[in-house]
Amino acid sequence: MNWKLAFVAVAACLLCVTGARAEGPARLVRDFFPDEFEGSLPVSQLTQLGDELFFVADDRDSGQGVWRTDGTSAGTGLVPISGSVAPGSVRILGRAGERVLWLVVPDGNPTVQTLVAVTGQGDGVVLRTAQFRDLPLILGGRSYFQDCAGGECAIWSTDGTPAGTRPVPALAGFRADNQRLLATFSDQWLVFQSDGKLLAWDAARSRVLTLLPGGAWRVVQVYTAGRTLYIVTRNERWRIWASRLDAPRGTQVFSSGYVNVMGRLGDSLYFSTADGQLWSTDGRRGTTRPYSGLRVDPYSLFADELGAIGSKILLPNPGYYTGGLLRVQEQKREVSELLPVCSGKYSCLSTRMSKVTVLGNLGFEEINGQPWISNGTREGTRRHPVLDQADGFTFRVLGGRLLLGGASYEGEQQLWETDGTSAGTRALSDGTNDRPFRVEGAPVPFAGALFVAADRKPVGKQLWRVEDGRAAAVTDLQHLPSGIDPYFVETVGERYVLSGFRSSTKWFAIDGAGPVEEIPVPLEGCSFYEVPCPRERIHVGARLLFSPYPGYELWATDGTTAGTYRVLGELAALGAWRGEALAVDFQGRLWASDGTLSGTRLLTQMEGFLQPVGPPVAAGSLAYLFRRAVEGETVSLELWRTDGTAEGTLRLASLPFPELSNPYPNPVVVGGRLFFLFFRTLWMSDGTAVGTKPLPTQLPIGTFALTAGGGVLYAGSEGFGSEGRQGLWAIDPATLEPTRLASALRVGGGSVGTPLGSLIGNTLLVKLREDQDVERWWVTEGTPSSTHPIPAPLGELTSLNLVAAGGRHWFAACDPDHGCELWSTDRLGEDTRLVQDLWPGPRSGDPVILRATETKLLFVATDPDVGRELWEIDVSAGSD
Repeated sequence: MNWKLAFVAVAACLLCVTGARAEGPARLVRDFFPDEFEGSLPVSQLTQLGDELFFVADDRDSGQGVWRTDGTSAGTGLVPISGSVAPGSVRILGRAGERVLWLVVPDGNPTVQTLVAVTGQGDGVVLRTAQFRDLPLILGGRSYFQDCAGGECAIWSTDGTPAGTRPVPALAGFRADNQRLLATFSDQWLVFQSDGKLLAWDAARSRVLTLLPGGAWRVVQVYTAGRTLYIVTRNERWRIWASRLDAPRGTQVFSSGYVNVMGRLGDSLYFSTADGQLWSTDGRRGTTRPYSGLRVDPYSLFADELGAIGSKILLPNPGYYTGGLLRVQEQKREVSELLPVCSGKYSCLSTRMSKVTVLGNLGFEEINGQPWISNGTREGTRRHPVLDQADGFTFRVLGGRLLLGGASYEGEQQLWETDGTSAGTRALSDGTNDRPFRVEGAPVPFAGALFVAADRKPVGKQLWRVEDGRAAAVTDLQHLPSGIDPYFVETVGERYVLSGFRSSTKWFAIDGAGPVEEIPVPLEGCSFYEVPCPRERIHVGARLLFSPYPGYELWATDGTTAGTYRVLGELAALGAWRGEALAVDFQGRLWASDGTLSGTRLLTQMEGFLQPVGPPVAAGSLAYLFRRAVEGETVSLELWRTDGTAEGTLRLASLPFPELSNPYPNPVVVGGRLFFLFFRTLWMSDGTAVGTKPLPTQLPIGTFALTAGGGVLYAGSEGFGSEGRQGLWAIDPATLEPTRLASALRVGGGSVGTPLGSLIGNTLLVKLREDQDVERWWVTEGTPSSTHPIPAPLGELTSLNLVAAGGRHWFAACDPDHGCELWSTDRLGEDTRLVQDLWPGPRSGDPVILRATETKLLFVATDPDVGRELWEIDVSAGSD
């Protein structure tokens, strides 16, 4: 059962006992980005209808929705919807007659979507909630869509009213499994594919036209270019077909082994073949011709509408192996390069080129975030003289000027207007370097001003009215603040060291409210098969010892740049021992270190080249180390022990095993002795060769996992009996006698290398799959009488990951009143509580526990006032 759904189903009785509280013990470590907000907000999609402007906005409390404005703050608000609509992402489809239509895609179930319409000054009305296979298309004042409920796809249309939302009677017979709505053409045809045929619904004449009959081909894409509809198909060859309103049946105009459409202009389509030859067609066989000159990248992205300056056509060519801005000369039928952009696969994969926007005799284009200008000549193709950065999605020509969002060479980020010259470029908004005005879409003229969505501190993304050189926010949207989402964190003295700071893989450190300091940790390669990279991080005093991941060196840090350095140039294994770190290199040398260069000393030398199997294991005055040894054709698992001296370092056992197998010793220490697995056999060692041996009494079939309590050894045994049931056992470390506590189809993870459960002292919380339909948490203190299922609801939440700290188990779970938040339970799983509702109400804080120490639980979670940040809980006094 899904753990979120399970908790929703059973949490009601838990909440009636414990209640809910917004306050709690969690403390914010730091608000890293005050006055900044999450950038993944929806595109505004400004759409005018009469005297109102509609747009998509995201508000922290209401989620995504469609808003309207009359141009004033007082006349701006969320469009209410009459009917039930699940929260999700919103997309405005456009205008259908006197209504604006939009689609809501629910967050939890994106296959079931809701179509909504609104008139000026009216509420949104739900038209249909269905499984839409394709995006609804607007044609002739109506919207067409497919309702694919029940596996069949019926074609519907709507005029934006519930009464006018119904199946199209003339298309009732079209319900093929592969049926797709592809495009609209000339505001008259709805182009769709059904049962292998390419068809068009002629809405003006209420008839179905066959554009391409059924065949072995499949439609790759359709493109509209002026008065021509182009169809690209593929079977053993690629073909281009042309269709017109007066000649619907598709006419083949080209055939080749490969075709890549590059752009369109007027009635013409531009495409390339596999050899890089550029072609164009206006929909007739006789005028489908190649170009001479430069060969293009045949794997270029579609450049949409091309830019024409006289007889020169500007063609962006963001290819796979080469990229550049090309010039196509129609009179010469020749193609040449105006500007090279990239060369080589990896360079070109990250290349971004917008379509060309023409203003007068100049073409404007964004290339990798930079604005370029071209008059169709090489010498006239240049960077913008004033603007250093721009976003092609903000380009719009209005009143003989180009409007765009971007930044000057001085870093001033604004809404700009330009004619391509320095004198003709000026800022329209009033952003500053401290409060940049980041435009997030093309501006729209409305109500005597320009309206644009933009992000600016300290209010984040809003809809702005721009006039007379100033920008005033029309909306007062509340957004989720920006935060961090680290994947690991450590406490080093009074400082925090973390990685994942704004998706960076670098390491950073913080101390109170001071500046964020980058820690100079190299990220080196570590390629291995049998030899794992050392991933342990060891705390010694106020220092952290670690191996840069991935890497084969030993480094230390005190949480500062100056205090971060390499300790050893070679590292094979790392573990904690006697208040220091025990490091082993590949030459078999054992080192002890307190994290300083002066405090790092050689202990002794083991024999042979070292291939460790896991980190060293501390057991009082001794440390144990497993390694993989190869002698000729024999591969063995060796167990070594050391007391830090040459005399006290010796090999205790050498156990041969098949070369292609991997031993998982799963070592644990109980009662001063080492217990480990050699495949299915349970071994022990007292630090002597004679005392290193298999246990006299082995578990039935074999052992797959070990967990060490304070005075008891827990073990999972392989399946036995006709049903192959696994066993949970307790082994007395003094007598070595096993006692079976429970049997189940699966115990814990059920396989080698998976943990048995969560342990506090001698008390183990473990998952047991009792039969095919029942899995739940059990608790045991090492005796059959103390072994029993944990009551619901916690007992049934078997997908939880429990972390033990401060005498309690901590986990993330969801319920309908609080969303997904941090919970805890006591040692026995009886006292289960909500720790804190970080995002009050049903919205989720989505906590992820990163680290538990003796005194702190560190986790990342989302709070509505600070975003996703690092939190801590003092667990030093939580033992019971």
